[in-house]
Amino acid sequence: MELSLACKNKAWQAFIISLSAVWLVWGSYLLISIFSNNFESDKFLFGLSLDDKRALVTGREFYGFLKDCERAIPPDKSLRGIFVGADTGETEFYYYRSYYFLSPRNFTKDADYLILYNLGIEGIPAGYQLTAQFGPNKSILERTGDKK
Repeated sequence: MELSLACKNKAWQAFIISLSAVWLVWGSYLLISIFSNNFESDKFLFGLSLDDKRALVTGREFYGFLKDCERAIPPDKSLRGIFVGADTGETEFYYYRSYYFLSPRNFTKDADYLILYNLGIEGIPAGYQLTAQFGPNKSILERTGDKK
């Protein structure tokens, strides 16, 4: 005995509708669980300013130093960052974050300004003088003479 075309279509429609209903219930459950977990763990971010969020990601001390550098170094001047980290990864982190946050300024080897982080000023390179010091190991040096 053969099923008519109308009967086949109704069976197929019922299967698609029930499969869609299962998929919608399962998808809704996943979305609710994802958003409720993220909201609980990240709700403290809603009250923070953009600077506070950046400081949270970058590190408050280093981000504060970068903001001080941003205020002290004119945007049209070049600079070079000299950073000391616990390892190569941390040093690269300092370099790339400073490059990002001080981006209108050009980073070059023969720069108008040197920014020093986690490094004392005992051995100031020739041709530079201390411009600003924001802590024992956070300072800005400015070129005193012409570029060679």
